[in-house]
Parts: sequence; C-alpha cells; structure tokens
Amino acid sequence: MEKVSKKYIFFIILLSFLILVAIFLIVYLLGGIKENSENFRNQKKSFVETEAKARNLKRFQGCFQKYYPSIEKTENLFVEPETPIDFIEFLEEKGSNSHLSFEISSMDFQKPLKGSEPFIKFQLLLAGAFPDFLKFLEKIEASHYPLEVQSISVNKLSPKEKQVFLEDINAALSIKLYTKNKEF
Repeated sequence: MEKVSKKYIFFIILLSFLILVAIFLIVYLLGGIKENSENFRNQKKSFVETEAKARNLKRFQGCFQKYYPSIEKTENLFVEPETPIDFIEFLEEKGSNSHLSFEISSMDFQKPLKGSEPFIKFQLLLAGAFPDFLKFLEKIEASHYPLEVQSISVNKLSPKEKQVFLEDINAALSIKLYTKNKEF
C-alpha cells in the first residue's frame, strides 16, 4: 500500500507541477497576446491616421492647383516694404489725374507687432478743388492695394489764399499700406 500511495503522491505532485507549468504558460502566452494585440491596435490606428493625412494632402494638392492663380494674384497685391515704387507711382498718377497738387511728406515703415501685419504709413499733402480731392480719395480707396485711410484733415483756403494759390483746399491724408510679410 505504501507503494501505491507513493505512486499517487508522485502522480499528484507531477500533475500539480504540470498544471502549474500549464497555468504559467497560459498566463505568459496571454500576456504576450495581449501586448501584441495592443501593438497591433496602435499600428492600425497609426495607419488609419496616416491614410487620412495622405487623403487630406491629396485633396489639398487638388485645391491648391485650383486656387493657385487666386493666391498668386493676392500675393501680388502686397508691395515690397523696401520698395513701394508702384504704389507711389499709383498715388502720383491718381493725384495728377484728379488735378491736385500732390506731395508725400513722409513715409514710415512700421515693423509689425507679433500677430499683426506689416505696413508703411504715408503722409500726403494735397491741394486743389474739394470735388477733385473727393475723387482722388474714392480712387485710392477703390484701388487693388490693401490700404486703410487713417486720417483726413481738410482746410478751406481764405479768399486771399485762393487768389494766390489758385486752389480751394489744403488736405493732409494719412494712409496705412499693408506690405508683404518677409517672415514667409
């Protein structure tokens, strides 16, 4: 009987050992499966995001080609801050077409504050008839240049001054002209 009980004890110990080894292997394999499935899920998510970015990029490229002429035209509206010659010629042409005496008294390039657009301030001195001044003002406001009239000062000349200068008014005009941003 002792032999039989030793066999049973040995068999129970062996069976217990095999069960523990099986449990250890199952837990180890399940942990690996769980880790691998988590990695697979992350890779799948990354792949889906990359695929969406590729689709958006392709869509953007199509839109960019479509809108590029408009973007280029918009870019050409802004003058170079160092050389606003075209704008000055534009002002002189509109001033002479409006029969006004015209002078740029100052030009000041303003460095933009963070988050604002760069611009040049122009101070114009004009003299002539009031209706001509209004036509000039309408022409520059309707121009394709991105500008803002900041202040207008109009002084009517006295009858004696009219006879000497042959003009009705003197006007001072402050214009803010937005320029190209050199950071881009």
